[in-house]
Amino acid sequence: MLKRWLILASLLGAALGASLLAAPPAAHAEEQRYAIRASMEEMEVNSRGTLTLEVEAVGGFAIDAAYPAALSVLPEVGDEVLVAQKQKYERRDAKLSKDGKTLSWAVSFTGRRAGKHPVKLNAKFRVCKDDECHEEEASLRLTVVVKG
Repeated sequence: MLKRWLILASLLGAALGASLLAAPPAAHAEEQRYAIRASMEEMEVNSRGTLTLEVEAVGGFAIDAAYPAALSVLPEVGDEVLVAQKQKYERRDAKLSKDGKTLSWAVSFTGRRAGKHPVKLNAKFRVCKDDECHEEEASLRLTVVVKG
C-alpha cells in the first residue's frame, strides 16, 4: 500500500546550517518506516549553496537500493531569483550509506536575489524489512534564505 506523508517544514535564517527532522505524525509511530532530514549551508547572493536531503529508514527497515528512487526540486519563485542546478534527481544521483539505512541527495542552488525563497522537494523511495516493502512519497516545503 502506498502511503503518502505531507511534511511541511521551514529553514529560516537562524536554522541555516542546522538540521531539520520531519517524520510521519506521532499517531502512526508504530508504523513509522522513515524519517527525513534537510540541512542547508549558508548562501550569499550570486553564490552557490547546497541543500542536503536525507531519507533514513527506521524501525528495522532499510532503503531498497534497487528501487528507482527520485527527487524533484521545484523552486516556487521565478528562475531569475533562485536557480536549482537540476530539477530532477535519480537514484544514481544519491548516496546510499554503507548500512543501507540512509539515502541522501545534494541539491545545489544559486540565489540571484536576497530574501527568503520557497522550494518544494518531492522524494520517492522504497523501504523494506524481511518480505515487506513499502513505496513511500514525501513532500517538503522549505524556505531557502539568501543573504544580501
